[in-house]
Amino acid sequence: MAVPSQIENGVGMVAGYLHDAANTHLPEQVPPVRMTAVTGVSFGPILKQSLKRLDYVKGASVRVITAKNALFGPSVTVAGLLSGTDILNSVKGKRLGSMLLIPANTLKDGESVFLDDMPVAELEAAVGIPVHAVNTFSDIVRMLKAPPKDGPFGRKA
Repeated sequence: MAVPSQIENGVGMVAGYLHDAANTHLPEQVPPVRMTAVTGVSFGPILKQSLKRLDYVKGASVRVITAKNALFGPSVTVAGLLSGTDILNSVKGKRLGSMLLIPANTLKDGESVFLDDMPVAELEAAVGIPVHAVNTFSDIVRMLKAPPKDGPFGRKA
C-alpha cells in the first residue's frame, strides 16, 4: 500500500489504478454503450493500455482523449490539475458517445466544480451528455455494466 505522499505525487495513484485494473473482473457482455474518458497527458498512455482489456467485452466502447493543460501550462501534465475549460476544449466537436468520464481528482474536494470554478453542470450542458467522475478502472467497468439513467450532476441522460 502506498503512503499518502506517494499517492499525492501520483506514484501511488498509478500503482493503485493498475492494481485495480488487473484485478477487476470483466463481464463477457454489457448493454451497448459508447463512452469517452478524458485524462491528462501523463496518464493517457496508461489509461489507453488498461482499457485494451475492454476490447474483449462485447458491447463496450471507451474512447480516450488526452487533455492538455492551458490553465497551468503545457509542462503540467497530471490529470488532477486539468480545468473544466481544458476538458471542454479537448472534447469540443468530437463524437463522445453517451457519456463523458472525467477523473474525479479534477474536481475540488467535496464539490462538483473544477479548479477554474467551472461547475460540472456547465460542462455537461456544453457537451450535451452526462458527465461522470471516476477514480478507478472498476468505476469504468461499473459504468459499462449499468450506465446511469441520470447524470450525477442533475441532467437527465
